[in-house]
Amino acid sequence: MAVGEELAHLEVSRTRGTCIAPLVVDGDLVYVDQRTPAQDGDLVQFALSARGAQAQNSALPRGQSPCRPGDRWLKLLVADYHGHAMLLDKYGSAATATFLSCESPDDTPVLRPVRNIARAGTLLYGPDSYASGLGMTAATVVYSATISSATIGSAGGAGHNLTSLTVGPFFNATDLIATVSGYIEGDNTSATLQAAAWGTIFINTSATDFTTNPNQFSGGYVPVSTIEEFSFSCESLFTLAANTTQTYYVNGLNTGGTGMVETFTSGIFKIEAVKR
Repeated sequence: MAVGEELAHLEVSRTRGTCIAPLVVDGDLVYVDQRTPAQDGDLVQFALSARGAQAQNSALPRGQSPCRPGDRWLKLLVADYHGHAMLLDKYGSAATATFLSCESPDDTPVLRPVRNIARAGTLLYGPDSYASGLGMTAATVVYSATISSATIGSAGGAGHNLTSLTVGPFFNATDLIATVSGYIEGDNTSATLQAAAWGTIFINTSATDFTTNPNQFSGGYVPVSTIEEFSFSCESLFTLAANTTQTYYVNGLNTGGTGMVETFTSGIFKIEAVKR
């Protein structure tokens, strides 16, 4: 991957084709390294041979203009596939590098590794400090924290922070999907039959915020001296500004009847960062 000043030393060209979408889509700009040999697993660019263009034109997707010899094309390189250098497409069918990029089986294909991709003016791959977690399409990175025997509290008491995660920074503004799931236990210690609505879980940016993003949970009526456990999940959405970090908290508030003690016995707090 190349970023910053490294991009100035690479060849920039617009690609076409849809066979490896969404990694690269028709019209993306690709930064190609002409100095470094392609290696197994690289996304590579090459010029279509006449016979390669003819093969591509034999089954063009609807709306795609015909290919011409010399058009730049992209494929994933598998350097050793039963002894042959292969280029694989999205659906797993295969064509040799010499067939797609050479006029003769005796020619040596020229395969240039792609070092970055720009879409709508934005680089899909950012600095190494976090790009490695964004996946093949620079789409997602996941943070997670476990919750174990975290006290939500007794009815009428103060709320509690259960866990937290710090997210970022990212090269671009990023949508976040925050999810809490697991098991909640209600212990009725009084003689009063406890109401079905026990309490509320909050996902927000403050450890003491018990009003934002409420997700009420209900476990049914609980008789005295009885412990009930049930599964629970909730989700909240956030947006993180570019090049910033933010800590997100899971907070719990017990709103059940007198004598109800609630515990988040086990679960997970997960945040998925979606970079588009």
